[in-house]
Amino acid sequence: MEKQIAVAGFKTICFMFLCFSLESESKTNEQIENRLDILEQKFGLHSYEYTLMQQDINKMHDILQNIEDVTIEIEGDLTKTEANAGEVKQMETTDVNQKLRELVVVTSSLLNAFKNEKQERIRIEMELETLKETQRNIKVDIKTLTESYISEKLENIDNSLQSFVKEDVFKQQTEATGSKLDAMAIVLDELAGSMEEKYQSVVTKVTGIIESQQHVSFSARVLSSIESLGPWETVVFNNVITNIGNTYSGVTGVFTAPNDGIYVFYTHILAAGRPLEMSLQQNGSNKMLLYVHGGNRGGDSNLIVLQLAKGDTVKVVKHGPWGTKPFYVHRIWSTFSGYMLYPI
Repeated sequence: MEKQIAVAGFKTICFMFLCFSLESESKTNEQIENRLDILEQKFGLHSYEYTLMQQDINKMHDILQNIEDVTIEIEGDLTKTEANAGEVKQMETTDVNQKLRELVVVTSSLLNAFKNEKQERIRIEMELETLKETQRNIKVDIKTLTESYISEKLENIDNSLQSFVKEDVFKQQTEATGSKLDAMAIVLDELAGSMEEKYQSVVTKVTGIIESQQHVSFSARVLSSIESLGPWETVVFNNVITNIGNTYSGVTGVFTAPNDGIYVFYTHILAAGRPLEMSLQQNGSNKMLLYVHGGNRGGDSNLIVLQLAKGDTVKVVKHGPWGTKPFYVHRIWSTFSGYMLYPI
């Protein structure tokens, strides 16, 4: 009975282990499921045969028990026979022989049954060993298939992860490149604006330099003698000889500076027999004086260097009321000239 329970327990453990192994790996290999189904069928068939054999063994135990009972009974009879020899003599030899023959037959049957049971047990043990070996092979196959399946899945996951990482890196690089391009576009716009400003500044400076470096010079004289010149009156040198830059007016007698710079001015005044004072003014302020003695056609001249700003004016005027009237300025010999020495 203990052996039956042990075998049944081993069968249950094997079956549960196989079921668990098959359940955990059923999704990975259909071939293993088919092999395990066949093994389950074989195992069930052997279990059924083992149950029948166990029933036969139980029956044999019952027969042995009967034989033991009969043997005890015979021993009792023999004891009685020894105690009562007379009765033994009266027993029929045929009855004893008949019982012995029955005992021999039963014993022979029992021995044959035990022999058959032993052979069947050996066969079942061999089948169980085969099942164990098959189970071990299946475990190895399951382990191999599981490792292969897991390795394949891990490789697929690794490939997918690498692909995802590459895509993510490419996306990040693309976004970073786009951001850099946007930043570069902003910088280029700023540079373009700065270059435009610098270009305009250069154009303005070049234009100013060109304008400032333009040649400025003039020379004019009095075409008709001025008989009576009033105090602070401007002398108009109306006969313009040279006027490069168109900076001197032969109508007003005024020179206007076109640009900032250093300028040189020269004037000569010829009078007629009377003293005469003259002045060269910058923006209405006296900068240079002339004094004509007035002897027989006396004259005077002077030269000055001035720093002028663009728009400043220069002219020759009668220096107040000083001198002897009428204040006379002779034609032709009375001149006014000037030019720009260099720009600043």
